[in-house]
Amino acid sequence: MANYALFDIETTIDWELLEQIEGCDRDEYLAFKREQAVADYGEGVIWIPHSYHLPIAIAVGLVEPTTGELTRLGCIKGADSETVCREFWNWIEVFQGDTRRGTLVSFNGRGFDLPVLELAALRYAIRVPQHFNEKFGNRYRYQEDWHLDVLDYLNGFGAARGLRGGLSLLSALVGLPIKHSQHSNLEEVDRERAQVWARNDVRRLYVVFQRLQFIRDRLKQLPALPELEDEDG
Repeated sequence: MANYALFDIETTIDWELLEQIEGCDRDEYLAFKREQAVADYGEGVIWIPHSYHLPIAIAVGLVEPTTGELTRLGCIKGADSETVCREFWNWIEVFQGDTRRGTLVSFNGRGFDLPVLELAALRYAIRVPQHFNEKFGNRYRYQEDWHLDVLDYLNGFGAARGLRGGLSLLSALVGLPIKHSQHSNLEEVDRERAQVWARNDVRRLYVVFQRLQFIRDRLKQLPALPELEDEDG
């Protein structure tokens, strides 16, 4: 079995940048997005473009090569966004830096997590040569050797659309509780709670990923469902 590293990020919104670019204050922007969400989906789900997101917590969990168990689950250390992002990118360069490189596993990593982290690298001037220069590496969509985006894979790389509920739905299909309704980055969230959310999402991703491996006959026995941390704080 390959050496897999599952990761998830939690973010906050750079409201100062958003207000500068959008030309309105936070309340006006949110009111507009709420109206737009109701018109598009019939409900008040608000999505802020990824360009305004700042990572504040990044969880990583390794899959043990022989047993398939989730091990060494934790969050990248750092007291601020720059430090967390810098440590993550430094780790990626090492994790995938030689012929024994591991494979990243994400849920919508190509659509959100990696674009947010790439903009953070641009913002903080973080050198990530391997990630950007490897032609068929993490950024190449139609492969799973460097980076397996579970959502993209299940959607047929864009052929299918409309998987409502996302990771919460898929993990609920296999027996885990859904995400708490307060799981949001629109308000200020302390770093400790964001880290809990990130670790729990890695656990959810692990269950869905291993179920995918099982139905593809790349895993012979399903692992036990992990326990989730209290997300209410």
